[in-house]
Amino acid sequence: DEDLEACVNTDIQWCSKPKVKSAVGMGVDQMGGNNYIVVAKRAPNGKKRLLHYEIVDDRNPIYWEAGKPVTPFKRCYQLMKEYDVDLCIIDAMPNANEAMDFARAFPKRVFVAWYIEQQREIVQWGDRAKFKQGVRRGGPKVKFKYTALLSRFLSIDLAMRAIAEREVEWPEPRTLIQECRNPKTGRFEPLHIFATHFYEHMKAIVRQKTIINEDTGAFKMEWVNLGLDPHSVHAWNYCNMALERLRRTPLMTFV
Repeated sequence: DEDLEACVNTDIQWCSKPKVKSAVGMGVDQMGGNNYIVVAKRAPNGKKRLLHYEIVDDRNPIYWEAGKPVTPFKRCYQLMKEYDVDLCIIDAMPNANEAMDFARAFPKRVFVAWYIEQQREIVQWGDRAKFKQGVRRGGPKVKFKYTALLSRFLSIDLAMRAIAEREVEWPEPRTLIQECRNPKTGRFEPLHIFATHFYEHMKAIVRQKTIINEDTGAFKMEWVNLGLDPHSVHAWNYCNMALERLRRTPLMTFV
C-alpha cells in the first residue's frame, strides 16, 4: 500500500490524449472476453506516467453495439488511435487470432507477447534477433515478426521494481471511475477501478524462492499468485516493456 500510494501525483489527471507528444506505450492482458489495458507515457520529469486504465468486458452493456456484445479487441483499436500509441504489447493467448490481426493492423507498433519461463534475457524482440530452434517449433504463429518473448520472472520483476522505486506515477486513483463488474457482487456498476482492480492486483503477486533440487540446493525464483489472477500486473508489465523499448528508440517530432 505504501509503495502504491507513493506513486500518486495529485497534480496530474487521467487524460484522453497527451497534450505534448512523447513516447506512449500500451499493454494489454487478455482473457476470454476481457481485456485489461494500461496506457502510459514518458513524463517530463522522467517518470513513467499512467494516462489510462480500462477493463473491457464483452458482457458489459456499455461496450455493446445495437444491443449485442462485440469483441473487446475493438476497444484496443480505438485506444491505439485515441492515444496515438507508439508501441503496444499484447498477450498472445487465449485469443491468438484476434491478437495477431490486431498486430497486423498496426505493423511495427503492436507486438504479440509470450512468457518464456527459462529465458535468461528479459525480452527477445522478434524483429531484432533470431529465435532459438525450440521456440520456432512452438508453432507457425511464433514466426510472426513482431513478437516479444518475455522472461516471466525478470520482466515482472522489472515492472514491479519500477513502482517500488518510485519511477512510476499516476493521478489520484479515486478520480478514475468506470462501469465495471464488481468482484464482490458480480454486478456491473460504477467503480473506482484503479483502486478496486489495479491496486488489488498489484498486491496479489509475490516473489518466491522454489527449491528444484534438494541435494544440490538449486532453486529458481518465480512469481506466485495469491488466490487472484492479477491481470493488471501483466497489462502493466507489457506497457512497461513497451516504454523501455521506446526509451532506446529515438523519436523524431516534426513541427
